[in-house]
Amino acid sequence: MRGKAMDLRGKRFGCLVALRLAARNKWRQRVWECRCDCGRLTYVITGDLTRGHTKSCYCGIARRRELNPNWGGGRKVSTNGYVFVKAPVGHPRPDANDYILEHRLVMESKIGRYLKPWECVHHIDGDTQNNSPENLELFKTKGYHTQWHRRLEEIALYD
Repeated sequence: MRGKAMDLRGKRFGCLVALRLAARNKWRQRVWECRCDCGRLTYVITGDLTRGHTKSCYCGIARRRELNPNWGGGRKVSTNGYVFVKAPVGHPRPDANDYILEHRLVMESKIGRYLKPWECVHHIDGDTQNNSPENLELFKTKGYHTQWHRRLEEIALYD
């Protein structure tokens, strides 16, 4: 014999707060609509909430990353001095770890569109960590950028 149905409204289960009884699944289990601390809605059956099997919407990966003392806030510097930042959601060209070169992101913001893969961003002062918009110049291709540096080297040789 089953007992009286539990009312879980307003109760906290880890990072989740039960909002309302949403439905029953195909096995007739009660499904609760819950809000996670991250703001997302998720749906969880009563037993998973009460037994502690489900405590979040699985956003905990991001939360653990941010609590780690080695987390740099989504910003890291490569061995050759370029700054990488976490790519915005939906960016067309992040790397495998979801990072993008900061100077490319700044240039995209400056010109109001995504850069083409062949376009090259030049640091005017030569400091690869100075990614202010005034310090960046866009070249059509890497070849044009290389020509620019060769000309600068030639000028320096004759001075």
